[in-house]
Amino acid sequence: MSNPYQPPMVDPRSPVAVADLGSLQPLRGAILTLRIIVFSLALGVIGFGIYTVVQNAGKPHTIAENLDPMSMIMLVFGLVDGFLGIVLPSVLFRFVKPNAAMAAEFAVHGPEVARVLSIQGRIQTATIVGCALFEGAAFANLYAYMVRPELLNLLMAGLMLLGILARFPLPGACERRIEDELRREQEEAGLRPG
Repeated sequence: MSNPYQPPMVDPRSPVAVADLGSLQPLRGAILTLRIIVFSLALGVIGFGIYTVVQNAGKPHTIAENLDPMSMIMLVFGLVDGFLGIVLPSVLFRFVKPNAAMAAEFAVHGPEVARVLSIQGRIQTATIVGCALFEGAAFANLYAYMVRPELLNLLMAGLMLLGILARFPLPGACERRIEDELRREQEEAGLRPG
């Protein structure tokens, strides 16, 4: 007789959690696409950052001395966007579900692979939104730095660039997150009354 108060035991290698996520070609392609997107977003910020630093090379720089309104607004914008870039992707991953067109596209790979690709699609959406928020704040602060060489704006842009780079999908990161999400979904299904 089993204990009804004990959480259900989940085997991470059950058929639900596809045996080897790394070998799924559609998943590998989706992860590669996400890597290219994140790298491109970071590269754009780096390129514009180099341009602004070169433009201001001979000008006198300040750090928090007589901040003009534009510099202040861009710093606040950076703080708000940075906060949203950290919080919003988690909310999106949890609550946004793939649309019908994506679900139909994934269905050709079979139900198990479609579930994996659906989770990867949520990861991709959350990552792109987070990176876009960081990128917007980085560009805004680089523009403010270009107009008036205030090092706080350059520092804020650098922090936003780090936010983008922190979202780069390292090898195995997406696969682990997908396995965790499959496990969580299976646990939730086991807790629902039959």
